[in-house]
Amino acid sequence: MKKGITKPMLLLFVLISVLIIVPQVKAQSRSGSIILNPTDDACIWMQYPDNNYGAGSNVRTRNRYGYPSQPNHWEINSLIEFDLTSVPPGASIVSAKLYLYYFDCIFDNCTGRNLSCWRITGDWDEGTVTWNTQPSCTSVVTSYSVVPSGYGWMDWDVTSDVQAFLNAERTNYGWEMKDTTYWGSTSVPDANFYAKEYGDYIPYLEIQIEQAPSITQWGLITLLIIMAGIATWVVLKRRRVAAA
Repeated sequence: MKKGITKPMLLLFVLISVLIIVPQVKAQSRSGSIILNPTDDACIWMQYPDNNYGAGSNVRTRNRYGYPSQPNHWEINSLIEFDLTSVPPGASIVSAKLYLYYFDCIFDNCTGRNLSCWRITGDWDEGTVTWNTQPSCTSVVTSYSVVPSGYGWMDWDVTSDVQAFLNAERTNYGWEMKDTTYWGSTSVPDANFYAKEYGDYIPYLEIQIEQAPSITQWGLITLLIIMAGIATWVVLKRRRVAAA
């Protein structure tokens, strides 16, 4: 090593090297987007409490308060669940959004309806679930999405729920979609979405993740720091010997 190299110059070299390598390691750790399709989806009807609709090509939401002669009769909710085992262990959730394709509204007055998403807290199966056997769900809504004026994708933010599932703080049973905004008249708005059985425009969960650097990546940083430290020690020792 050249005689003109000083301790401050070496320390500057170490700092610059770390600043270059660490961001590269972090950039490599970001895994991007994971797209998942549902394992189960079904709608449940208050009007037909013993019927199962898990094989249908669409799922729906409708408020229960409609015709004055039958005010508490019309509710339709949708259940949906995803398998999260493909998400890498230790991943940090940047965001998670549930997407359903809104393709029809019975009675043409769904625009502006505030549809809610609730975390399900009990087990269910699309092939057997009915209104009378429906699972429980949390009393606190996860998120809302407003029905647009035109048909297309709607999304609900489920980031906190997905992170809780992956942290094993909550059990993953999926979500229930509801229209809880009071109607109280005839022609109750009935929003329709494609189910996984339709084949196109099916529901999906998009998860943006960021993984912590692996042991190998941290090892690279540690090795660099150790090597720089050894180099600094050798140079300083030689300078002390030369000065003696």
